[in-house]
Amino acid sequence: MAQAEQQNVRIEKHVFPCLDSDLPRFDLANTPSRRRGIPAELELRLRIAGCELIQKTGMLLGCKQVVMACAQMLLQRAYCRLDISRHSLQWVGLACLFLAAKTEEDHQRLRSILLVGRQVAHRMTREYAEKQTELAPMIVGDDDYHELKNNVIKSERRVLKELGFCVHLKHPHKDVAQLAWNYMNDALRSDVFLRFEVAVIACACIDLATRKLDIPMPDLWFQSFGVHPDDFEQTCATILQLYRQSPVYLDDLARELELALQGEDLTDPRLAAPKKHRGRSPQREGSPARVMHMADQRHDRTVIVTSVTKIAAVMSAHMGVEAVGVDSRFG
Repeated sequence: MAQAEQQNVRIEKHVFPCLDSDLPRFDLANTPSRRRGIPAELELRLRIAGCELIQKTGMLLGCKQVVMACAQMLLQRAYCRLDISRHSLQWVGLACLFLAAKTEEDHQRLRSILLVGRQVAHRMTREYAEKQTELAPMIVGDDDYHELKNNVIKSERRVLKELGFCVHLKHPHKDVAQLAWNYMNDALRSDVFLRFEVAVIACACIDLATRKLDIPMPDLWFQSFGVHPDDFEQTCATILQLYRQSPVYLDDLARELELALQGEDLTDPRLAAPKKHRGRSPQREGSPARVMHMADQRHDRTVIVTSVTKIAAVMSAHMGVEAVGVDSRFG
């Protein structure tokens, strides 16, 4: 048993499985940089600077946020295997951005990444902050350009080797954000935007997404955003009710609306789907059936006018406005 445990430890230490959920935990207290004598606080600041370089360069290049997130995660993992003092932060950062763009299928030219990343790295120096001095433009094809290009390509290969070519990462914020966004879009079909504040709806959508993905959340976490528990629960229940609705058919809704205005019982089985008439109606002008049909139509219009009048009266009573009269031609 002990031998099997030792074998598992050896495998987890040296083998990188390609499933993100099975990746081993990195020992941040025993990274190559820490073993070389670099303090933990300084290593953290260097990692933050590398991620900031990636974020700023990606934004200027118009990369998707998922590309920049992937690149920063690759950089963080790479420096768990690489010594940050021996592998340039600029080279590794640009290499991770180039690699992430290919991984997430958001193609970016290496030349553009090199030119933009070089300017961004310069603007992150104290010299630029104090003197606002710009770098001379790099000429594509000269010795400096080829040197930077070769160093970034070598860094990309080194990152791939150290990570075991496991670059397809699962972003934790991507699933939650997308699912919460879906709930938000579906919530537009309800009246929650008329009843509750935006913060309430946002917290409800996030909570529904975390429940769906089985992500634990602290109790009453939404109260940190000033959301009342009753409003929160009502919003969640209203959104979930949308998924229990039957399919919507406009003709059925129009018929139910007509019956509702006539005061009919919609649960009466005799009011099931109406029969369709084939061909021309046998009713003729002046026939008893035609006269009764016209009388029913006049009765329906009278019921509609009465209902509209009552609704207008209620609105005027609650809103303090004068009720608008109904055109007599509808009577």
